[in-house]
Amino acid sequence: RGGRVFALRAGKATFEDLLSNYGAMAGVGDVAFRMLPLHLKMRIGLGGMARVFSSISDQLTKFEDKGDHFVYSIQRCPACWGRHTEKPGCFIMAGIIMAGLKWVSNGHDFRVSEATCIGMGDASCDFIISKEPIS
Repeated sequence: RGGRVFALRAGKATFEDLLSNYGAMAGVGDVAFRMLPLHLKMRIGLGGMARVFSSISDQLTKFEDKGDHFVYSIQRCPACWGRHTEKPGCFIMAGIIMAGLKWVSNGHDFRVSEATCIGMGDASCDFIISKEPIS
């Protein structure tokens, strides 16, 4: 449990660094973006994050709107690539997603849970993201 907390914090800190270096590339930095409704900001922010990761790394990332939730999928996850685990454990990636959502929503927290994991033998690491804030 302790490792999970540190990995989530590391992910959140990583997001801050990514935002300062690649925020404009994701298309989430202008004033007009901040005025959009929450669900649109989430969709644009998560899509931008997926595009940035896919373009600046060997990570293959996609994002889908499933109606009542979002799915953020990573086909080459740097957190678990080459590892074998019994349960999902890509907490650093979950932390990055959580921090991104908190930033685009002006401070709201959202439930982010990893449903599948490459380390468990799945084809991708899929994160289920609630559209409703928990705070």
